[in-house]
Amino acid sequence: MQPTPRPPPPRPGYVRPKHYAWAALLERTFAVDVLACPDCGGRLRFIATIEDRTVIEKILRHLKLAIDPPAPAPARVPAWLPGFD
Repeated sequence: MQPTPRPPPPRPGYVRPKHYAWAALLERTFAVDVLACPDCGGRLRFIATIEDRTVIEKILRHLKLAIDPPAPAPARVPAWLPGFD
């Protein structure tokens, strides 16, 4: 078994990015453009990130959505696993 060949060295002047944007990583991983508008296909952009719990609760109440996350359901035993009923 031969070792895998090394990739070619980077071209002169190339600077490796220190990070990738989350949307670029999702697109590379799952081939889904998360910033494409589902209605018109235009580009979506962030306006703000909301971290204050009271503001989040106010928005969720206005949209008539649940404020608290649902409780997780207990794990189920797979039917194919012998010895557990």
